[in-house]
Amino acid sequence: MRFRNTCRLLVAVCLLGAVIWVFEVNLPSTEQRKESSGRVLDISIENVSSLVMERENLHAECVKEDGMWFIKRPIMARADAGAVTRILHEVEAMPVKEVITAAQRKERELELKDYGFDKPRMRLITGAPLGKKELLVGGDAPPGDMLYVKLADSGNIMATSRSILDAVPEQIENLRDRIIVYGEPARTSRLEIQSKAGGFVQLMRKGRMWMIQQPEIARADSDRVSLILQSLYSLKVSRFVCDPVVSPAKEQTVEAAAAANVQPAAKVEPYGLTDESAIRVKVWVQGDELGRGIVLGKPTGDATNEVYAKEIDNEAIYAVGKGILDTFTVAVADLKDRNLFSIEPDDVEDISFQAGDKKVVLTRTEDRGWTIIDPVRWKADDWVVNELVRRITHLRIQSFVESSRTNLAELGLAPPAYSIRIGAGKSDTAGISTNQLLVGALVEGKSSVCMKFENENSIYEVSSGSMKGMETCPADPLVCRDRSVLAIPPENIKTISLVKGGIEQTITRNTNGAWSVAAPLSNQVNTAVLEDTLLTVANLRALRIEAASPADVSAYGLDTGTTKLTIGLTGGEGIQKTILLGFLAKTDGIYAMVHGQDVVFVLEKAIADRLTHDLTRLPAAEVKGETPVKVP
Repeated sequence: MRFRNTCRLLVAVCLLGAVIWVFEVNLPSTEQRKESSGRVLDISIENVSSLVMERENLHAECVKEDGMWFIKRPIMARADAGAVTRILHEVEAMPVKEVITAAQRKERELELKDYGFDKPRMRLITGAPLGKKELLVGGDAPPGDMLYVKLADSGNIMATSRSILDAVPEQIENLRDRIIVYGEPARTSRLEIQSKAGGFVQLMRKGRMWMIQQPEIARADSDRVSLILQSLYSLKVSRFVCDPVVSPAKEQTVEAAAAANVQPAAKVEPYGLTDESAIRVKVWVQGDELGRGIVLGKPTGDATNEVYAKEIDNEAIYAVGKGILDTFTVAVADLKDRNLFSIEPDDVEDISFQAGDKKVVLTRTEDRGWTIIDPVRWKADDWVVNELVRRITHLRIQSFVESSRTNLAELGLAPPAYSIRIGAGKSDTAGISTNQLLVGALVEGKSSVCMKFENENSIYEVSSGSMKGMETCPADPLVCRDRSVLAIPPENIKTISLVKGGIEQTITRNTNGAWSVAAPLSNQVNTAVLEDTLLTVANLRALRIEAASPADVSAYGLDTGTTKLTIGLTGGEGIQKTILLGFLAKTDGIYAMVHGQDVVFVLEKAIADRLTHDLTRLPAAEVKGETPVKVP
């Protein structure tokens, strides 16, 4: 019995061993299981620092330096980072759809050449910190929608998608970066343009402004400079003309380099790229001490829209669109800022005007608006000052006076008619708060006015039409003084009295808000006039301020015998405001003043008429007695 059980146990062990042996024989190897589980190459494109690509007409090596891709062979040039990244994405995502081991090839009596690996149609080598990986691309895998690929150090063949054939270009030109000069206008600190037509111009950034440094010092048109920089940084190669051939690598034959259709760069003279005839543009971006740029030469042919070009520090010659010549064919006058003040009106915080010994200084705060602080402290008229500031900051240079004309007296600038100084605390515009603009005298029959900044040599001509409102110096504080004469809320008025022609009319309001006539008692309230008067004195503005502290007000018809309107106010006995009305002020209004104040102003005639309409009227024939009128 014991012997029989032992025999049964031995048979079971033998059977189990046979099953395990059969399973292991048919189980894929570790490498085979790994390859059949996902991707052909186990790489991460972030770690790839080099890429070699070889196919029929392409033998290229690309390397990544400081985060940028460059072509190392067959030429030295910047690579199109997008094109290289797309290739690496395809390599990284290449799926394994079938695995054929060396044992299976032997069993089928097939060799590598039967899968197209005797002459691979493509070879890709990726370099990373952990080493290089070489991938060979063979023939088509049936039924034709896949490729055979294999790692150079592996005996296994894999079938994968055909997308890698479309990702890797057939010509080196398709791998090249077509942008010639990299940069951003906002980060550019210096620009130089040299041409036969415009000479040499150098510009430097100072804060938000661009300044011309050579051939003269002047403010540059920052918008124009930005457009030039945008054109430079967006300029692309339309055609690669020739490049110097780089020495072939060990794994690359001379014939392979020649097959890339790259020719040695020729001398620059035939392309019009010499210093004498070319346009040279150079820029310095923040952190770049050497600068970079481009040289533009002659047209590529009679019937073409291209011109030859090259980088300043590169022998490669390109063709670019001919229109770029218009952008860089500029003289210093084309780049000068035609805004007298490169500042927005809202950024102005103080402004002063001076003519001889007469000066007025104004400042602005958020809560009070504009205030005159010199020669007296008055509230300024915000609308008037804002309009002046708007006009001044929008003054445009019509033309530049030739440097040979230096006689300032002939130009009306010795002495100037007046000067303007602007302060802009919110702006970092260089020098704006310390530079004084000298305004020349208006010359009858001349359509322009000469101006210059005190600390600059340039002299400008400004259209006299743009000087409207500034023909005479605004240095008179009366020009900018607040023209609000009265601002009395209707609810604060308790009496109104009008004296004209020696006759007085007075109306009063009782505690219930009802208006009645105090003189002459026989009349009743003229309701329409009362409503109009209340509305007018609630916001009474002068047409202009005529004089401050005049020696004799009788010259304006404002002596004691004049017409006057007195407004009695609530809040205490004797509180009142009296408006005196005098003579006609030329043809545009009536002289007036508020009693007790030292300013004579001019009211529009229509407003003066409204203030002198009769407050009372005779009762209508059918009215029996007076009915109190309630007016808010």
